[in-house]
Amino acid sequence: MDDWKLTFHLPLHRYLSVFAYNAIHQFNIDPSSFLPVNDQNTLLNLMFCPLRTICGYYEVLSSIWLRNGEQVTVQAKTYAKSAFSSSMHDADLFLLQLISCYVEPNLFIETFLKRFHVYSWLFHSKTASNLDSSQQISMLESALIALCAIVVFQPNLAVCETKHIRSEIVTTLAVSDRLYSEVEENVPDPSPLSTNRKGIEVILQQ
Repeated sequence: MDDWKLTFHLPLHRYLSVFAYNAIHQFNIDPSSFLPVNDQNTLLNLMFCPLRTICGYYEVLSSIWLRNGEQVTVQAKTYAKSAFSSSMHDADLFLLQLISCYVEPNLFIETFLKRFHVYSWLFHSKTASNLDSSQQISMLESALIALCAIVVFQPNLAVCETKHIRSEIVTTLAVSDRLYSEVEENVPDPSPLSTNRKGIEVILQQ
């Protein structure tokens, strides 16, 4: 698998992530019933796409993809934008969180740091890095941020949850007055059919 190929638009593993989230949180199903928890190689393969995408997002922020023009920056910002995060960034992050529970810890950290291109720098590996010093520092900072997110972030990938939508609306309006379009834009929508849009209207009318 090529560490230097990047796309934000591979959805298959995100379907697995949303399925896993709802199976666990809505139906109390044990992940071991649908994940190969005893097969480290398969878990690492499942981890590749979400980890590569999150790492790629931070690569863009670290100006590693600068020569690819503004379009990749726009895609990265869209990937993490609150209105789409539930079906993109948060889905990737939850799958990483889930897999990290079953991958051997040292193996997980080693794989994680290698994907962020800082393993050789931290552990003085013979493998030379393609990044300059400023990019290495930026990617190390990004790796630590991503690790913190894996440990503490609580994504919401439920298909529809009025309580969560209400909380997001209250948080958005607490910052400042917003137009309806701005509220709609800032409320994450985990549903690919955008069924939560109607929920926003109902809540705002109350």
